[in-house]
Amino acid sequence: MAEATSTTPGFSDLKSEFLLARPSVSELSSPVLTNLVPSNNQRGTSVASRLGVYSSLLLSIRAKHAPTAAHCIRVAQSISAWGIYHGVEHTDLEKLELTGLLHDLGKIGIPERILQKPGRLAPEELAIVDLHPRVGVEILKAANIDSSVLNSIEQIGVWFDQSNRIRQGHLPVAQRILSIADAFDAMTSEQVYRPAMSVKQSLAELERMGGTQFDPDLVLSFRDTVLNFNEELAKAVSARWSLDPSKTLVHLFQTPETQDCNGSAAIESLNSVFHQNMMNRMNDGVIFIDTEFRILEWNQAATRLTGLNRSSILHTTWTPDLIGLCDENGVAVTNDKCPLASVLSTHKTSLARYRIQTQDGRLLMLQTQAMPIFGNHGVLRGGALLMGDASDQVSMEQKMLDLHVRATQDPLTKIANRSELNRQMKQLVDRCRLENIQASVLICDIDYFKRINDTFGHAAGDEALIVFASLLKELSRETDLVARYGGEEFVILCMDCDLNSAIQIGETIRSKLRATPLDALKGKTMTASYGVSQIVPGDDTDSALERADQGLLQAKQSGRDKVIAVPASNDATVESALNASVASEPPNAAKSSWFGWLGSSEDKVVVSKELLTNFLREMVTEKLKGFVSDSKAELVSVEADRVELRIDTRYAPIQRRDSDRSLIYNLTIELSDFELAVSRTSQLSRVTKIKTQITPSRSRDRRTENVIDQAKRIERSFETYLSAYEIPDTIRERLIPVYKEGADGR
Repeated sequence: MAEATSTTPGFSDLKSEFLLARPSVSELSSPVLTNLVPSNNQRGTSVASRLGVYSSLLLSIRAKHAPTAAHCIRVAQSISAWGIYHGVEHTDLEKLELTGLLHDLGKIGIPERILQKPGRLAPEELAIVDLHPRVGVEILKAANIDSSVLNSIEQIGVWFDQSNRIRQGHLPVAQRILSIADAFDAMTSEQVYRPAMSVKQSLAELERMGGTQFDPDLVLSFRDTVLNFNEELAKAVSARWSLDPSKTLVHLFQTPETQDCNGSAAIESLNSVFHQNMMNRMNDGVIFIDTEFRILEWNQAATRLTGLNRSSILHTTWTPDLIGLCDENGVAVTNDKCPLASVLSTHKTSLARYRIQTQDGRLLMLQTQAMPIFGNHGVLRGGALLMGDASDQVSMEQKMLDLHVRATQDPLTKIANRSELNRQMKQLVDRCRLENIQASVLICDIDYFKRINDTFGHAAGDEALIVFASLLKELSRETDLVARYGGEEFVILCMDCDLNSAIQIGETIRSKLRATPLDALKGKTMTASYGVSQIVPGDDTDSALERADQGLLQAKQSGRDKVIAVPASNDATVESALNASVASEPPNAAKSSWFGWLGSSEDKVVVSKELLTNFLREMVTEKLKGFVSDSKAELVSVEADRVELRIDTRYAPIQRRDSDRSLIYNLTIELSDFELAVSRTSQLSRVTKIKTQITPSRSRDRRTENVIDQAKRIERSFETYLSAYEIPDTIRERLIPVYKEGADGR
């Protein structure tokens, strides 16, 4: 710091106080600190007595532009912490605080269109803003403020080296202190046109401009204060500014989330009007409760849905039976199952459907969302319940369900109809071909069904069909599809089932049916015949059914009441076609053929890239979690710098063509930290390099063009999600790796 002694009254010793008397953190409870903390009996009037008329001036700024007033308060409080940490005398510290508190007072004279502009200011607008120190000095002169404060505010914006000043002269130390605190708060505050900088970045920028814009010695002094700010110092600052001893400015240097940007009383009143109008114009009912279950808000929609008036319900205790809350089946919700009670205990948002019993006795279906309400510092303040009338939606869903049932269900037996069987048969054959799973088909036909109709009547025949369908559903597995094929014929599609298992299912059904007497047949039993086949590669929707039908025909011809399977190996055409394909392969073509691809265990990287994103590793990790969730990906392995995912293209967020077959890929992601040298400056920007490799999970698809195309679409989706781009050579040359600290100190 250049040698210069302030001659301004009251500030003559500030230089030595700030630069030489730097107590350690452990000394913050020393008499120097405790002397600056008001006693309990002084605390209630300390702020008002210290500020006096100047508090009214601050409220004037607040009425004009609340963010400016909030900024002034934060600057003054950071100066308090700075002065207390370095042991500044009480009288001098008050003048420093006033300088910070009122330094933007002159913005009262700036037009609102400039103050409230949501973006960067034009040069001519900046010139108008630069006039605010003069306006502030004019106002403060009438308030009879100390001349040292006036002198400091008048020189706002002058750089330490005075390079932006035509006529140079002495800069008060208070002005140099203010310029640092003012710049730090501006950098760490969120703006419409730029995000807030971190504390570390802001301190680095202050140090970079030390010697030009800022006093370098005072920058180091401020840096010490920020880095050593602790709870004891926070209490000392809070004691000078808060009437509530329980409020401690523990986050003084970690705003803007704690910024108070409330406007004047008129603005707050207007906000209240807007809030109440918005609440009462909402279609959904809104209920607010505090942590003691007291009802704090009840809008007109809540009154309309429940029949309970706001005036009668506010400030009473919430219980679910207050509105007759029931689950979807009409069972009353108990206190421990109440959605608002769950929110207050778990702090998690929940979505659910409930019924409520209105005042006129109607049951109304509601779609509800219960959510926690948090205050500053993440403290739970209560919960909210949003209630929307879901009656029309439920009615529509029921109609759609009825239409779906009518389109897919046999009206007599209530099992799947022929149309649904054809649809699911095609899907099953495709899955067997693509995923190499096992599945079988079972055809069942009631023996002598015409005799049942002729002997006992068509009503008895219908009853026999219903009983048989019910028995098939009972004895098949949950994953199997039971369908009526036509007349007295039924089909069972057995997922994950080989031929022997399907035969066993058929035998179980056959034995149970022949031992089950039917009332419609006057206590007699009936039998059925069964044909079984297993779906194999090369089958289509007809071939597997045809083999099962051959088995059924053989069972009928050989005496009925039998289960006969027709293996695919008995089909000479399929067997010879497969053998011919294998025999025709040249010796060196194994890996390029379909069968060679099927038998190969070699993993081939289809797509591999090196990407760069401007997000830091922590943000990349959060975005990666979202990609995993949206893609319904499976985590195969997770390491410090490496993640492996398994992605099914049926669920991946990529565009697909109707002809695309669903494939499964392994996506390997490796992260590494780099710094990017910004061109024409010595600044470094932290970035993250992402190396990706996409490999088919199963090496058995002969259509390699389709494999590569889908892999590229997954890669493009990943790049978009992570805001990443392939590294050009011009950028690669400026990348500097960030080494992790290890035992060798690197």
